[in-house]
Amino acid sequence: MSDAITDIARDEQRARNFSEYLSALRTYLMDSNSSRKNFTKVIEAARSTDAIRRGYWGGQTSISENIEKKIKKLKKNDKTEWARLLAMTMTDWPEYCGGLKKLSPFKEKYLHLVDYGNGFMDVYAVPRAPFKLGNGTINRIIASKNMKIYDADDYLIAISKSTNPCELADLADSDNHRRYDQILQTIDVIWLRCGIVGINGPRPAK
Repeated sequence: MSDAITDIARDEQRARNFSEYLSALRTYLMDSNSSRKNFTKVIEAARSTDAIRRGYWGGQTSISENIEKKIKKLKKNDKTEWARLLAMTMTDWPEYCGGLKKLSPFKEKYLHLVDYGNGFMDVYAVPRAPFKLGNGTINRIIASKNMKIYDADDYLIAISKSTNPCELADLADSDNHRRYDQILQTIDVIWLRCGIVGINGPRPAK
């Protein structure tokens, strides 16, 4: 067992290490030469973060698991891997979100993180976003992709900066289905995770 002061100190060190990991990751992703030195720094920072056990508020992390594969996916602009990274920084590390987003395939998109519970939902917009979509509009967007809502799934929604959010909300309640479908086709909805044990991918809405 350990005392509270020791556990709090572990949490603080874990946070510093994780910050170093995000900084090293951003540096590597900006590196057009993909240097081995910068690549190694990311892996070492991830491992040093995971090496800290227990804590007072938090616990041991596992970011170094499959880390090389994740980094390579980010370099190749894999949308799912980028969505997971940006979703995490949106809520927990907003100071890194903007810089990473500029390197991502979503750099010209407005982002919304949707966190469904069992019968409720929370929505987070990217820091300094000019608008935040209403819950009803978000539900329609996700349902239009034939994905479940209100059943413990998390999604990242990426909307083109050319999309008018007011028009999107109005069209959802109008008879102009053609225009509405045109806009929906430009929106990315990426499944992130599910809070139900054993669910490892998106499920159909029906």
